[in-house]
Amino acid sequence: QACFRPRPGAFAQSLTCGRTLLRGRMARRPNASLEDANMANVPQDAPRTGATFERRYSHRCPLKEAADFERAERGEHARLDDRAESLGRAVTPRGRVPARPSVAHGAGAALAHAAPGTALHGVGEPPPGQHACEVFVVRHGERLDEVPGPERDRWMRACGERSFDPPLTARGQRQAFDSARMLFVRLQAVPKPFDVIYTSPLQRCVSTAAAFAEVFGLPMRVVPALGECCAALRAKNKLSQPRWERLMTPEDLSRLCPTVTFLEPDTVPDELYLSAAATCAGRLARGRERLLVVTHREGIRSLAARKAHVPGRAPAPLAGVGHFSCRQAGADGEAWEFHGVLNGSKDPRGPRVAGAADAAAFADDPAEQELEVAEPIVLHF
Repeated sequence: QACFRPRPGAFAQSLTCGRTLLRGRMARRPNASLEDANMANVPQDAPRTGATFERRYSHRCPLKEAADFERAERGEHARLDDRAESLGRAVTPRGRVPARPSVAHGAGAALAHAAPGTALHGVGEPPPGQHACEVFVVRHGERLDEVPGPERDRWMRACGERSFDPPLTARGQRQAFDSARMLFVRLQAVPKPFDVIYTSPLQRCVSTAAAFAEVFGLPMRVVPALGECCAALRAKNKLSQPRWERLMTPEDLSRLCPTVTFLEPDTVPDELYLSAAATCAGRLARGRERLLVVTHREGIRSLAARKAHVPGRAPAPLAGVGHFSCRQAGADGEAWEFHGVLNGSKDPRGPRVAGAADAAAFADDPAEQELEVAEPIVLHF
């Protein structure tokens, strides 16, 4: 009995502790009137259980009141979370400082903890400031100056100082159409995969991009920065500086691709030329779901090495389509991934049609028969 006998003054001490606890809680809530005013954000028909519980402590046991305080506060916050979720808007309960949403509280807690007017992203979507873009980087087809034969000799004699900008061969044109059809079949479930095709200003890239433009039915836009990575334009010799001035004019582009619509050339600040295609591709990918660019072998390898951090040299066959994904993490931050070369084959001359079904879909295409006897394009300046 002595063990269970209450100590003298224990009840008075418990009352004192309870009052101290309540005073501490009320001290942390000095602006009670302002907090009560915040309850105006809650609909008037909402139940107010616990809204005035702190005013009923005078005739109740302090310890029990403290427990009721905690229980009612948790219940009120949960109720406001559910109410905010049903209304689809943010409600800050009782002037509480918005906190970081907790996964344990669910979507309703994310709404309740957010400041009013804050845009919230849905479950499974990239967080604000991040945007994922699927990037397809195409290398041009077979170029005339790399195929020995009388056609190359005639072109070398006729091109003069434009030997750094050769056209495509007939095989190169076929490679470009094969890659374009392969990508079209791959993305046929997408209503409009691209809005425009960006290309390097060099002739072999423009002709390759024209094949994609005809297959997808899209216009083209010339981006000089996509051609800056070309080894011929970066050559250290006496002709390297004026080579940019001898690129094709808009009139030359229209003659080369009469069936394609050319938009105004894309202008890039001079400082971006130092980063060439890698920086340019990242800038063009902002705000897009998918991006299609036609550039050179160095562009694919530079993008894979500098942005996606791929060890070694990335494969870049003729008319190969490098598949990347770019996630924007802010104004300048980018996270790249390299998924390989679509339809790449062991034949270094370029990819084939994706499969028998794809080949049958284009078997009656007149362009197929024209490409069999197509002559290399020769421009005289």
